[in-house]
Amino acid sequence: MCKNIWSEIRRDYEDEGIVHIDAWTSPDDNEEGTVIAKVDLKTGNVQYIDKRARTDAYAQEIIQNVLSDREPEIETYAPENFSDLEVAEFKKKWGKSHITLCDMLGYPQPHSQSDELLMVDYFYIEVDHKWYNKCASMYTAREQAIADYLRASL
Repeated sequence: MCKNIWSEIRRDYEDEGIVHIDAWTSPDDNEEGTVIAKVDLKTGNVQYIDKRARTDAYAQEIIQNVLSDREPEIETYAPENFSDLEVAEFKKKWGKSHITLCDMLGYPQPHSQSDELLMVDYFYIEVDHKWYNKCASMYTAREQAIADYLRASL
């Protein structure tokens, strides 16, 4: 039979989305608890303060309970949350001219031969004279939201 390292483990304290896993080695009420791990409720990351908590069955049970109880935070971005500067930086970083994009993709230069091909994966903002990827794996979640916002406002 495997003996637990700690006699009691609690998850009572939370500070700014971080749950502190506190442990006591004896049932003595005068003993001060020690933080053995911290669980980030937003990301689900666990920071082990005491490395023994990684392998202790009792500690893992409490940590897994915290992780299973959490609701992953899904970030949503409303258009009013995008500053003009943020949109301008997105456009500067990701916008491609027609010629550049056609060269990159090996498409013919004339609009009549390439626009339809480009519109599968890109959208065009006339005022900028630039093409932007509809969905790119290199976008952050926020950049994707900006792209979606720009595309919807066309």
